[in-house]
Amino acid sequence: MRDSWPTFRAMGAKIPVCKLSWATVCILKSSQVACCSADVRFQRTKQSSIEVDVGIRFLRLFSAGSVLVFFLAASRFSYASGVALVQSASTQGSGVSSVTATFPNKNGAGNLIIVFVRASTTTQTVTITDSAANSYVQAVSQMQTSDGHQTRIFYAKNIAAGPNTVRATFSGINNHPWLAVYEYSGLSTTAPLDQVAHAQGSSSSANSGLTAVTTSANELIFAGLGLPSGSSVTVAAGSGFTLALQDTNQSGSRAASENKIVSAAGAYAGVFTLSGSTYWSCVVATFRQASTTVSLSPVSLVFSSQTVNTASTAQTVTLTNTGSANLTINSTAITGDFGQTNNCGTSLAGGKSCTFSVIFTPTATGTRTGALTISDNASGSPQSVSLTGAGATAPPLSITTASLPNGIVGSPYSASLSASGGTPPYTWYVASGALPSTVALAATTGSISGTPTATGSFNVTLQVSDAANHSATQSYSLVVSARDYEVQLTWAASPSQNVTGYNVYRSVNGGTSFTKITPSPVVGLAYTDLTVIDGQSYDYAVTAVNASGNESVYSQDVQINVP
Repeated sequence: MRDSWPTFRAMGAKIPVCKLSWATVCILKSSQVACCSADVRFQRTKQSSIEVDVGIRFLRLFSAGSVLVFFLAASRFSYASGVALVQSASTQGSGVSSVTATFPNKNGAGNLIIVFVRASTTTQTVTITDSAANSYVQAVSQMQTSDGHQTRIFYAKNIAAGPNTVRATFSGINNHPWLAVYEYSGLSTTAPLDQVAHAQGSSSSANSGLTAVTTSANELIFAGLGLPSGSSVTVAAGSGFTLALQDTNQSGSRAASENKIVSAAGAYAGVFTLSGSTYWSCVVATFRQASTTVSLSPVSLVFSSQTVNTASTAQTVTLTNTGSANLTINSTAITGDFGQTNNCGTSLAGGKSCTFSVIFTPTATGTRTGALTISDNASGSPQSVSLTGAGATAPPLSITTASLPNGIVGSPYSASLSASGGTPPYTWYVASGALPSTVALAATTGSISGTPTATGSFNVTLQVSDAANHSATQSYSLVVSARDYEVQLTWAASPSQNVTGYNVYRSVNGGTSFTKITPSPVVGLAYTDLTVIDGQSYDYAVTAVNASGNESVYSQDVQINVP
């Protein structure tokens, strides 16, 4: 069936329909089309549009010239923007200890159920349960002491999704109970109940009395009315209210309910107009809309002086959804010489927080300003954090290492160069002269390493350059001297066959662990150890190695004490 874009008129209200997304295929015959039951969802396409979920009991189309006329019997209408009545149901009983009412459609997760009960007697208690295991709290109650009936409002917040039957259980047999249940969307999932009021009287106008001033602007005002079971008066909603469900059975349980949505804080009363004077009880409760509010901490960041074209240490901004509704993050932007990363995503649940990590990289000297801006669906959007920092000129580039340590022939050599100022990263190289041939300078780290093999005085000028192409030089004299002592070892040939060489092992200061000091087997019967240190004691042992690389056990060790 092709998508259609009509305007439906149902329950007396003209409803703009965005798109027919599914429907039963209907077959035209002559001038009529008969269709079976279907569920049709119309999805809003703008913030101000209406989302209508229609459970269709029947649908009949007939041709009237070139006009198609749609007749709907709808049991559910829900408005996607703000607070909305999703669905409702009611039932009455006679001489029972409990009554049940089943919602015609599945409940939506996170919605609110309001239960209104009118019951005979002023002494019985009432307990509300349901098949979805939601938890109910009584909001307000009123006893009609002259007529002998009572009215109560209960609610369950943040309800579970799925089919649901609500039960009101009385502490005894109740002659004329009436149970009405209502599912609302768009109300707070954490603390929906705000203010209540209740009253009883005998007149043609039922009035609950004013509540205390509501604590928020956007709230649902729900009121319930109880009448004598045999009353024949008719009921009309108060000014601004819409009459919801009522029991008009004169031999049943006379009751009614009404609701309205307000957009300003104030004191509110439930009011019903009656066609005649009678005893009545009236209760009213106000419920807070699901709120989307946020906080930013801190609301400003100040960065200390930072060298131009270098990045600062990150500072953190925390965004917290202080409301009960989901926060939708539409976009984030940052201006000036600042950058950010965050873990917020596009949605943030009520009560949850996320963080922004902000860095400052000045592109010029002096005061630099910017802002982190977050656009979302919270009140006061967009939210903003002011950013301030100062760009500073880099100090002159210089080499801070004043001299190089001397080296010893045959001993590993190591030195590190340091620089300050300029704009990192640094690059090092030899500008003139030379280091010992077996000693090298690392360009990226400024470390000098190797093992000198010859004595001498090596004059060298080293240079460092920064990211801004500035450079600095420093001249050094590196002296490599012979060792004060060396150990010359000789040994007798091994009597074993196929010996191809010998390995020399050494321990230090009487240690029991020997370490091989020859990089490869020595061909011959002598070895000179050039790596001894003054004042140390050494033990040496030799092993014979054959062509297969197998080694003999250690020879008898010999100890040498270096003065």
